[in-house]
Amino acid sequence: MTKNYSRTFILLCTLGCLTAVKAQNGPITFESGEAGATWTWTAFENGLNTAPTTISNPDKTGNNSATVLKTVAEKDGAPWAGFESKHGTDLGSFTFNSSNCIVKIKVWKSVISDVGLKFASASGASKGELKVPNTVMNQWEELVFDFSANIGEVNDQIIIYTDFRVNPKRTQNDTSYIDDIVFTSKGPALGEPQTAAPTPTEPATSVISLFSNAYTNVPVTTWKTDWSKANLQDLEIDKNATKKYSNLDFTGIETTGSDVLDITEMNAIHVDLWTPNANSIRLKLVDFGANNIYQGGDDTEHEIVFNNISTNKWMSYNIPLDSFRSLVGRKNLSQIIFSAKPTSEAIVYLDNLYFTKNTSALNTMIKSKIAVYPNPSNGLFEILGNESIQNISVCSIDGKQIDFIAVNAIQKVLDLSRFPKGLYLLNIQTANSINSSKIIIE
Repeated sequence: MTKNYSRTFILLCTLGCLTAVKAQNGPITFESGEAGATWTWTAFENGLNTAPTTISNPDKTGNNSATVLKTVAEKDGAPWAGFESKHGTDLGSFTFNSSNCIVKIKVWKSVISDVGLKFASASGASKGELKVPNTVMNQWEELVFDFSANIGEVNDQIIIYTDFRVNPKRTQNDTSYIDDIVFTSKGPALGEPQTAAPTPTEPATSVISLFSNAYTNVPVTTWKTDWSKANLQDLEIDKNATKKYSNLDFTGIETTGSDVLDITEMNAIHVDLWTPNANSIRLKLVDFGANNIYQGGDDTEHEIVFNNISTNKWMSYNIPLDSFRSLVGRKNLSQIIFSAKPTSEAIVYLDNLYFTKNTSALNTMIKSKIAVYPNPSNGLFEILGNESIQNISVCSIDGKQIDFIAVNAIQKVLDLSRFPKGLYLLNIQTANSINSSKIIIE
């Protein structure tokens, strides 16, 4: 009888162990007593290889967590510098399946670059990393990594690269914060618009329309080139013709050959967009030049980024063509390229794509590009703009102005070392806009 009990006990322990290796330790929150907080994080290929540390969350705007993981990609580190958990005991052995193959990570970064995520087995084998770039600086953003291609793979280690970039190389130490690594499934189907996009009211004589029920449209060679990474569906929303791009990474709309567009008399481009899940959308215009040949030596192009995305509602963008500063030519416009994030997951509905002479309807959509670095800093920050900076207001996080600096230059070194350590807000004014940037004094 004793032997039977012993065998039963051993069998139960064995089954328990087998069950235990099927789920990862998560979510990884870095909070006291929770996953990640006391794990053995080891840095590699990163200069002095200083290990990441858990610290108090320096910016609770958009992320209320008390504790986050701080890591520094060092100037002398490799482009693929990163850090990893200890095999087995930290993450635990688990198998990717349909319920845990989508991995989400909150990041706070002072630069725009790829974040890499990789998993490895007990033997160190891996299918390689997935890379997703952050789209905003100096604020929290959730990135989504799709490991559904790895279903069935058994791993026991997580490897993270917060600043995976080859060109341009790092010229300084770049600090990043990581929080809330969550394993989840793809979730339910996303929504679609129930009402049509707003009907344009500009006179037909003032527009060159590619796609709109309100106008006669010019010929378009293709709405999805063979090099696009997206699915295209033509459908009707509230009896209005609409284009839907799904699994969108990027899509090329071409007006080539006899369809080429001369937009020299136009002042803006208009588009209506609706998305249930995109957090960033890019728009690029490409002119093939006088020879009207792709990469014929006189091509010009420029891309702008929309980060102020509202989901589940129609967004109307009227963008001055002057905002496309590198688009020198406008007589042979041949490509309009949309891309979105999360890469290959975004869904974007499109309507009312046209060029217009009308300037009165222009929205102030494009802010001046302002760089603030390094961030965090010991108090010395360099401010660099693509147009003259008029002045800078330094505010506490509650919005109270504590300093004001007149600049009237494109570049300014800001010395805030006299202020206590913590989070501050810079309001940087140019002739055309006011740009806000969060900074941290360490």
